[in-house]
Amino acid sequence: MGIESTELAPMAQGQVPRITRESVEETKVGIGLLQSMVKGILKKGIDFGRIPGTPSDTLFEPGAMQIISAFNCYAGERRILSLVDNAERLTVILEVPLLSRSTQKVLATGIGAASTLETKYKYRWFNKADAWQMGYDEEALQSLKQRQGRNETEYRIPNPEQSELLNTIIKMASKRAEVDAADSLPGVASVLREMFNPQSYQGKEPQRGNPGPASLPYTYTHFWGDVRKLGIDQTKAHELLNVASVKDWEIANPGKTLKDALAEVRETLLWERNGGHEPAPLSK
Repeated sequence: MGIESTELAPMAQGQVPRITRESVEETKVGIGLLQSMVKGILKKGIDFGRIPGTPSDTLFEPGAMQIISAFNCYAGERRILSLVDNAERLTVILEVPLLSRSTQKVLATGIGAASTLETKYKYRWFNKADAWQMGYDEEALQSLKQRQGRNETEYRIPNPEQSELLNTIIKMASKRAEVDAADSLPGVASVLREMFNPQSYQGKEPQRGNPGPASLPYTYTHFWGDVRKLGIDQTKAHELLNVASVKDWEIANPGKTLKDALAEVRETLLWERNGGHEPAPLSK
């Protein structure tokens, strides 16, 4: 599927863009074509799907790469926004820009985080013999989470190699940032919500208080799904918003939406632990 151009014509410095009925219609048609393109290239189970424990489908890394390629973009230099490496955890937050291949301008940015506190990095499964060699006696083993392996019981033990996961953590944060950036490209977020939550609007007429697909409401489900994409949990999001609950944030910020709350979470993540200084670029 070919696309002639998704770029905006450059304006002379100081020139004020002229908004006309024709330009608005042209923009609407362009976004519609882009949304149709996104629908046409993504395959369920490969590019998107349901993550266990989540209420709806979500975009996977292969799908993000498809979208980035279709928009004629590429991922630019990663920037580490925060790196915490101590005895308790290894956590990385980084930013990835998407650059247009034709103009080299940034079209979108994404933030991703990964940490050894995540279950898949924090623990490993060992059989009884290996656990005994690591110093776990029978009493200690009985206090651990267990599962039935192929031939014997396995025990979930804190990963003894967490300190060697820096490269893995950086790569995972980078992948999550690319997915977040792809979602931020023009028109992508709305069409993905339309694809992933069709029951939210099927059979409903667009009207005030009951919007159609083009203006699908941004709900708490969407908000917490996007928070998880940033690699943080509800407790951390509340901490970044400086509230006990998101409802408290809404009360304290009349007129603002959940999208504004997500933007505040993203912005605070950008500068957390950097003291307001420009984040350091990620060495290649």
